Amino acid sequence: MEDGIFNKFIGTIYHAWQKTQKQDSVHPDEEALAAFLERKSPQDESVRIKSHLARCQDCAAYIEMHLKIKLDENLIVPPEIIRQAKEMPCQQQAVGFLELILVLRGKMLELISTTGDVLVGHEFIPSPVLRSRAIKNFEGKVIVLKDFKDIRVEIRVENEQGNVSSVTVIAKNKLTQEIIKNLRITLLKEDIELESYLADSGQATFPHIALGKYTIEISGIEAKMATVFLEIKK
Repeated sequence: MEDGIFNKFIGTIYHAWQKTQKQDSVHPDEEALAAFLERKSPQDESVRIKSHLARCQDCAAYIEMHLKIKLDENLIVPPEIIRQAKEMPCQQQAVGFLELILVLRGKMLELISTTGDVLVGHEFIPSPVLRSRAIKNFEGKVIVLKDFKDIRVEIRVENEQGNVSSVTVIAKNKLTQEIIKNLRITLLKEDIELESYLADSGQATFPHIALGKYTIEISGIEAKMATVFLEIKK
């Protein structure tokens, strides 16, 4: 990917996200993060940013995405992400997104990458911590959690027989943990709608999902609330 296209894409997401933050939040600005990524930050600033990244999942996800894209020169940004980035500045609140990439290994699921927190035992662990502990294989099921502006989204991917999986989406109020009713949860592949449910229970299950790349959109009555980019491969 050309640097100009990459920088424009990341900048769009960063600025849209930044607008949703409280004015008194002590987040590193874009220039500080860029200097940190290029290892040009002063020692004290580098230590401060590292400390912030350990506590702030949004900034950590931003850094993780930047590094992942830069490390793969042949990466093609999915059209869904580009479309999402273009739409963000036009919305009153940015629509957050969660990425999850898995590989089927017989009865096991190997977690390649995610921008959410992963359930290990009884604890949800941020993906950078998960990598540092060398945890990537899960028996039969992977559960990922991501907090957005108003909602908490949980994605459960279970390995079925053969090269198929079932995907369950659960959405709750981030503060009260109450089920959000009247949600539209839609599964798409290459912008083609495969299934869509009006989930009064706050959750929907899509069974028998074949290998491939998918988009899951979670929408309220008036607007889209979250987007999940899911890839399952072998």
